[in-house]
Amino acid sequence: MATPGRLTHPPIQEALVDLRIASTTTIDAGVLEPLKQEFRSRYPKSEPKQRMEARIEQQVGRAPTVQARVGFHGLFLKSEDDSRIVQFRTDGFTLNQVAGYTTADDLFTEALALWRAYTHVVRPAATIRVALRYINKLLLPFRHGDHFERFLTAPVAMPAEAPQHVADFLTRAVVVDGSTEATAVVAQRLEPATEKLTPFTLDIDVFKIGEFSVDPGSLEPLLQRMRELKNRLFFALLTNEALEPYR
Repeated sequence: MATPGRLTHPPIQEALVDLRIASTTTIDAGVLEPLKQEFRSRYPKSEPKQRMEARIEQQVGRAPTVQARVGFHGLFLKSEDDSRIVQFRTDGFTLNQVAGYTTADDLFTEALALWRAYTHVVRPAATIRVALRYINKLLLPFRHGDHFERFLTAPVAMPAEAPQHVADFLTRAVVVDGSTEATAVVAQRLEPATEKLTPFTLDIDVFKIGEFSVDPGSLEPLLQRMRELKNRLFFALLTNEALEPYR
């Protein structure tokens, strides 16, 4: 594993905080409109989102019938430079940081401020899912003949009887952490090599399902514990050599 520590140039492609409530049809564009006005200075771009639901009924001796319904899904806001996307939805809220990442504390502060405003207008009874996801994109200088273990601690393994040249791979594991009772979905993707570097994506999605307070002060410690789990997984799955360019 790699030595844990702050990275000067973290290879984060996207980071997001996702908070869910029980979906309700009482949230419409009018309910969320005040949020558009409140955050116009930070998120001047806005777009309502619709959701289509389809139901197929099959009866013996008859052609299947399809019923479709289009309804309001939420209000999406974007910063001027598109680095942050805010999703105020009928089933919850998401803040996506897709560029210009600074620190987890900055991400949490902004996410919980937006969440506070969202819950003020929506008035949910509880938070039913809390999630933190980081998608990391690294460029690894694999040389011909290198073993995966030079950079990765849990790569795909092929039996000795099988061909050993793996051009790319995709793995997915779901793990449960006993200390936090949170679940983490860990996906690793090694892409075909370019001329000198090999792209590698490490996607860590940590979440917890239950019934939690909607108060930001109560959710922040939970997010911090999820962050610690995410960091443990990140450094455990990579070697020091893999992270050397990012320190």
